[in-house]
Amino acid sequence: MPSATDQANPESAAHKSMSSTFARRTVVFLAVSCFGASPGCKRKLPVAADAQALAGPAAAPAEATATTTGSSRLEAQIEQQQAAAALASKAIISPGFVLIPAGRFSMGVADPPDGSQNDARYHDVSIVRPFEMSAAETSARHYREIAGTSPELDATCSGVDDCPVAHVSWPQAVHYCNELSKRKGISPCYTLNGEAVVWNGGVKCRGFRLPTEAEWEYAARAGNAGLRYGVADAISWFDENASLRVHSTKRKRPNPWGLYDMLGNLAEWVWDWHAAYPKTSQVDPVGPIGGDNRVYRGGSWRYSDFEATFGARSAMGPGNRVEFIGFRCVRSLVE
Repeated sequence: MPSATDQANPESAAHKSMSSTFARRTVVFLAVSCFGASPGCKRKLPVAADAQALAGPAAAPAEATATTTGSSRLEAQIEQQQAAAALASKAIISPGFVLIPAGRFSMGVADPPDGSQNDARYHDVSIVRPFEMSAAETSARHYREIAGTSPELDATCSGVDDCPVAHVSWPQAVHYCNELSKRKGISPCYTLNGEAVVWNGGVKCRGFRLPTEAEWEYAARAGNAGLRYGVADAISWFDENASLRVHSTKRKRPNPWGLYDMLGNLAEWVWDWHAAYPKTSQVDPVGPIGGDNRVYRGGSWRYSDFEATFGARSAMGPGNRVEFIGFRCVRSLVE
């Protein structure tokens, strides 16, 4: 995978106003009018059609495939869990991380009736390599220990040190991943030169890094082709159950792969610059090589449960530090 070079674009505003061009491409879960409005703002979603079943190669025991409805979906999830267990017997997983098997899935959302989600339509994606992902969003405690700086804490969150860290810009999240790699004796994935960031080796890099947008959604879905992996109140913190504040990690039910708070609580930075999804099948996509806004995923305590869905995506300038965005790290399992 070739290296991707980008330029961070710090901004002082809490949330950058989208340009008219960008606004026309904004997805149905990502309306600036809603994200910038009161916490109770809601948007009506189109009913998501089931994704077409994708058959994984029989010769790839560690590959997981997202399928559609009923028993086929359950069977796929069982196969994915078995594949992860088989791979876990050979792989050394970092403490606090869970194994994500390689596989294929349909990324995005179903065709909306009004055409407003054109940049997030379903397309097939293959994740070639298994990777490990932090089971929880990066906590304030870990951020302070690894990054060496004290984050801005939310005093309303009980057990503050165990609360996920927010008010962290995209470059700060990248820096944390590099420092975690150094702590573990692994070569960092990123070269930082001022505001410029170079990703060395792409997904083949052995160090800790931010997930790509595709990796994030694939891990969040864990074989599920619907909107979310359970009833919103049981798996996520959003405006109506969060009392307008962030909560400590691992208090809601995890997804089938053991990941907590992938939907709700804090939204999460990913690697990609924001752009419309490609119309063709992709293998380990890393997004465009440049842009104005970095993608964040998952919804948060500040917004409605309509944003706490697998296909919801939004973006803002990478220099922003806001109270509802955090991050978690991943690491490719490269032989």
